[in-house]
Amino acid sequence: MIPSRLCRSWLFVPGADEPALAAAAASGADVLIQELEDFTPPARRAQARLLAPGVFAAWREAGAVVAVRVNPLDGDGIDDLAAVMRGAPDVVALPKVAEPDQVRWLDSEIARFERDCGIAIGSTRLLPNIEFARGLVQAAAIAKASPRVEACLLASEDLAADLGAERGRDGLELAYARQRFLVECVAAGVAAVDAPYTWRDAEGVERDTGWARRLGYRAKSVVDPAHAAIVNRVLTPSADEVAHARRLIAAFESSRERGEPRAELDGSLVEVPAPAARGGLATRARPASQLGGCATRASSSRCPRGSTPSGCSPRRRSPFRRDDGRGIGWTPAARRTGSWCPTTRRNRPDRPSLRLVDRAATAGARLATHSFGIAPGRATARTWSRSWRPASRGRSSTAVCRRSTRT
Repeated sequence: MIPSRLCRSWLFVPGADEPALAAAAASGADVLIQELEDFTPPARRAQARLLAPGVFAAWREAGAVVAVRVNPLDGDGIDDLAAVMRGAPDVVALPKVAEPDQVRWLDSEIARFERDCGIAIGSTRLLPNIEFARGLVQAAAIAKASPRVEACLLASEDLAADLGAERGRDGLELAYARQRFLVECVAAGVAAVDAPYTWRDAEGVERDTGWARRLGYRAKSVVDPAHAAIVNRVLTPSADEVAHARRLIAAFESSRERGEPRAELDGSLVEVPAPAARGGLATRARPASQLGGCATRASSSRCPRGSTPSGCSPRRRSPFRRDDGRGIGWTPAARRTGSWCPTTRRNRPDRPSLRLVDRAATAGARLATHSFGIAPGRATARTWSRSWRPASRGRSSTAVCRRSTRT
């Protein structure tokens, strides 16, 4: 299964529109979402539920991440889950999430249906949709409410209505909300999926996606299939960007070997955070379809990735996390190796680090990347470890090698 943090375009498809469901895979979107809420009239939801297993199988065969958005659980959501879980979706999205307890409730229901349907326990990811001001100010708590949450999605129309904002193509009325949402998601250690651009013009969606990328977004939802290719192109680093980042890394490493604190490249002063921030570009420059692991989900309790269901679990325990599961502070192993374990609930594989080791458990392989797959030597790593020690509540932390379990 493609890790959520590498999925760029998340396409909503009307749940009972058979032609649209059949054509969705041709859009090129990384994630296809059968939408059973707003895009499916209540009278047609029963039909949409019957279509779900076959639609999911076709989408999975096409190489997409399979998702479904159910209705709120206090409405038709439970009936939706009873039907769609038979198709083993990769991701279940929940609309109108305003409290962490809503995510916990969904988690417990998903676990029940996983057991009933013979799906590997814990393998279904959750995507809370933030659509109200109350949810926005609690986005970090919502993201931390369940270990199944690897991404959160920001809505546009419902949020604007809740705020009483006037919608415009420039998106100015939601600028603060989009910035705040990104900060909350980064702090919680999950991917942030930007709000959709709800006009048809290609120039507008390209401009809006470019602005989101500049803020730090790496994913965006779309409601028009024609927008998926544009979003993928804007959010995928170009060959020129990759080449420039390679030069930047080389210049910085060269300056470090000479004992200099920073480097200069094309008139720009390159300091420690700059090469660290380029570390994920190579992975993001590769098509998401090349980074996926499980193309299919098990229909039995035996996981297709291994002998135990945990083989496809969204998260595997790290040797650098405490046994209490909170992942707070240092463990003895981390002290011995000099690895950094952040004082947060989760590790962040896509957050800048000086050497990024991404254990892509669901991809079935270990991707070791440092600035486009060029792993620094031990001497360089030690040099960086001595030179950058950010303060952390009165003690030093060495940001050299972060071992991540998020996929």
